[in-house]
Amino acid sequence: MATTENIGLTLFEGQDYVSREAINANFQKISEALGIDYVKERGKSGDWEWVKYNSGFMEQWISRKAFASQTFGTYGSEGLKCTPLLSFGNYPIAFTAPPLFFISFVDAGDNGGVTFGSWVMNEEQGTVNRPPRFRLIDAKNTITTINTPYFGVYARGYYK
Repeated sequence: MATTENIGLTLFEGQDYVSREAINANFQKISEALGIDYVKERGKSGDWEWVKYNSGFMEQWISRKAFASQTFGTYGSEGLKCTPLLSFGNYPIAFTAPPLFFISFVDAGDNGGVTFGSWVMNEEQGTVNRPPRFRLIDAKNTITTINTPYFGVYARGYYK
């Protein structure tokens, strides 16, 4: 089969049997020539979801994970009320360098829709293999227990 001069696309004749792989290879050549990054692979492993792009960029996240009920203790010299250290565990796929990440408090689970001023505090730096452990801080210093809190995490970086 003949190919185009510029980017080497395979040309097909009417009588050719054309496989799906040959057509996909042409689309990949077009994407690369245009400089378009595309999804190379996506998947799910336990609570984690991930997407790998052709460029080597990768995103991994957990949208909503339930944690066991937490009793708040006191943290630091300010006496802030906070949970014990919490962890999402390891990423399903390691990054090449520690990624940019965000951890968020999603909701208070079965606390009757109670909302309160709170924020997530990273206790340590993340690594290429896992996001940092974290605590939920109660800004009002009024919470003693939270039943089934939900958190999310998003990380972005490179796998190659």
